[in-house]
Amino acid sequence: MRKAFALLAVFASLAFTVPAVAGPKVFKETSDYRKDSELKGYLNLRYDTYAQMFAEPKGTDVDWAFKSADFNLAEIRKAGVTYYAGGLSTGTNGNPYLDFALMGSFYGNGLAAAFESQVMSLGIQVTRPNAPKAGDDPTRADQAKLASLKAKLDADLAGMDLEMEKALFDEDKTKLGVSEAVKNSNARKTERNAKIQAQVSELEAKIAKTKPASANPEDQPGFSLVLYLMESGVNAGSYFSPVATNSTTAEFILLKDGKPVLAGRHCAVSAMFGSSTSKCGQKLATAFNIKN
Repeated sequence: MRKAFALLAVFASLAFTVPAVAGPKVFKETSDYRKDSELKGYLNLRYDTYAQMFAEPKGTDVDWAFKSADFNLAEIRKAGVTYYAGGLSTGTNGNPYLDFALMGSFYGNGLAAAFESQVMSLGIQVTRPNAPKAGDDPTRADQAKLASLKAKLDADLAGMDLEMEKALFDEDKTKLGVSEAVKNSNARKTERNAKIQAQVSELEAKIAKTKPASANPEDQPGFSLVLYLMESGVNAGSYFSPVATNSTTAEFILLKDGKPVLAGRHCAVSAMFGSSTSKCGQKLATAFNIKN
């Protein structure tokens, strides 16, 4: 009996010393994530998808992927996505128009083209955003009209309007007397201001609904798909690995009404003159097939 108790004591002590089984590996816990030199996408950093970006998820060929509970491939196929080819570094803000100014049109890049083509092969309609011209404001004419209307409120009449009001006042004064003429004049002024105020309110409501659209993907309704090129380079080879290789690291994030529903990160390597950029784009798109 004493030996039995001794064995139970040993087993009990082991229960407290055996380490717990490690959970799924996430990108945020890796040494690569902690490197300042390892570039990361602005929106993935902003929404901290890296904290739930798991390694080699089922159904995909990507290194890392994040999926929220709101991810629904059937819904995405039905709605389509607006595709933003983003910047080269963590410092860019995800604004495609700023990126274009810095690096030229990115859509023609092998990475962006391959990613777009592969996403479309999954039955997802892809459209590109229309860049607003600098200084464009669709409400400019309405703003000018609104300022003019507000200036008329409680302002003195002028020109023909003033002449007509004088004629009415004189007619009332002759028929009804000065007191009634003043009373009627004030009533007409109140009526004029009420009509102007109604126009002001209507224009203000219209302007509020037609504010210039933000260029940022996170401000857009519906699905916004943003692709980032993290790094692309060539390794000329060495004594231990004489074959030259080229590699591309990229990632993407898919937003639904400004909230992340899917994200992925992948590094592709090709020997000699193979295209790691196209390969990376194709692999990244497989994240849309992620399994629960």
